[in-house]
Amino acid sequence: MEENKFLHIDYTLCSSLDDEEFQLTEQTEAGRPFTLITGLGMALDAFESQVRDLQKGDHFDFTLMPGEAFGDYHDDYVQEFPRSVFEIDGKFDDEHIRPDATIYMTGENGAHIPALVSEINDSNVVLDFNHPLAGCRLHFVGTVLESRAATKEELAKAVKMMSGEGCGCGCDDCDHEHHHHDGEGHHCGCDCCGD
Repeated sequence: MEENKFLHIDYTLCSSLDDEEFQLTEQTEAGRPFTLITGLGMALDAFESQVRDLQKGDHFDFTLMPGEAFGDYHDDYVQEFPRSVFEIDGKFDDEHIRPDATIYMTGENGAHIPALVSEINDSNVVLDFNHPLAGCRLHFVGTVLESRAATKEELAKAVKMMSGEGCGCGCDDCDHEHHHHDGEGHHCGCDCCGD
């Protein structure tokens, strides 16, 4: 079994649909690198396989196709819900349910599923459950700032974060809950996880 690697990575991500030009999608902020512990599913498998064996100071430049990233765009992942689903005390939740907002719906297994509000009309709200980068090629360019074996403490902290028991930042108030359609939940507001 391969060891879990701890990586700090600075990167820029550009994305492109089909043969369109790549557009800047996201990049790490100065002094706030992306932290990755390999083997835990914290990043795309194809991304992890490209960076896991790199050493401190190594540069990378690679492109992932949709099948290696977030898959193809599926029209049937776009669904309509009655406006009444998004009412709180009989009033439509227009504070959170607005075009281009990302909300969290509760799935059958209780998991929170992100969805983009793509349209609101007189009777329905249209939600897009496709990943925002579905159907896109992803071009990553960056540098590995740190690369070493992960400690047991780091692994435990990462597992706790991924299980929904906080962001792993150590903030006592942070339970990493998010707003979903019934209006419950909150953002923790802690500086280190940025939520």
